[in-house]
Order: sequence, then C-alpha cells, then structure tokens
Amino acid sequence: MTREEWKQGAIFLKTVYPREDFLIDQSAMEVWYNLLEDLDGTLVEESIRAYAKTSPYPPTVADIRNGCERILDRESKLRREMREAFDFAKGVYPCSKVEKNTMAYWNKLTAGATWEQRVEKAKMLRTEIATFVRDAEINGEINNIPTFTEYLRKQTDEL
Repeated sequence: MTREEWKQGAIFLKTVYPREDFLIDQSAMEVWYNLLEDLDGTLVEESIRAYAKTSPYPPTVADIRNGCERILDRESKLRREMREAFDFAKGVYPCSKVEKNTMAYWNKLTAGATWEQRVEKAKMLRTEIATFVRDAEINGEINNIPTFTEYLRKQTDEL
C-alpha cells in the first residue's frame, strides 16, 4: 500500500469514527502505515469499508488485517472453483474461442453479488460444464466447439 492510499483510508476512518483518541497525530498515522504497508491498498480499503459498515467502534490494525485475510480467503475459494471449471473447459475444448467465452462467464460471475454467491455460481458452472460435456459425449458431439461456445454464451446471458 502506498502512503497516499493509507492517507485516503485514514481520512475515511477519521470521518466515520471522529473520536479524539483515534489516529490522534502524524506519529500514530505513521505507526499504522508501517503495520499495514505490506498489504495491497485496494484490499485495505475494502477491509476498512466492510469494517465500518458493521462496527460502531474504531478498528485496530489487527481488525483491518483480519478483514483483509477474510477477503483473500473468499477470493481464493472463488478462484479455485473458477480455475477448476476453466481448466476443465480448456481440457475438453482447447481453443481460444472457448477460452474467451469461459472468461466472459467468469467476468459476469465475479461482478456483483456476495462472495458466497459467487463461489456457489462457480461451483454451478463447473457442474454445468461437466454435464454439457457428458451429454456431448453421449450424443457424439464432443468435438463440437461452436456448440460449446454457444452454450457458454447462453450461460453468461442468463446471469
């Protein structure tokens, strides 16, 4: 995180928690920055905002770091589920068109909704792709890339 990112985060915190004993001077700001600078600024901002929505009390450095960790845990679950679905699709249909359409679905999945809903949608995608491939094998259409890309487009449009 950059000093400017921390400055913006601190301004936000001081606005939400206008207590005289919270982030009282430049020295306190520097200590907090030193304890948070190894984190991604966007992640810290997201953690601060999430904390402010649920707590009437000012956070500690540990609260912000723990919030970042929770965010990363949710992201890793979603990424793992999507990676499995994406790798499965690429393994069956190794083609740039399939990659493009799978990524379109991925982009729709990661927009909006809660993390839990995103993970569930990713699991659903993996299951749907597996079902599509099984049905294509049964019908003798396993090598039909246009059919698969159309299927992915349809799934994306339904989101």
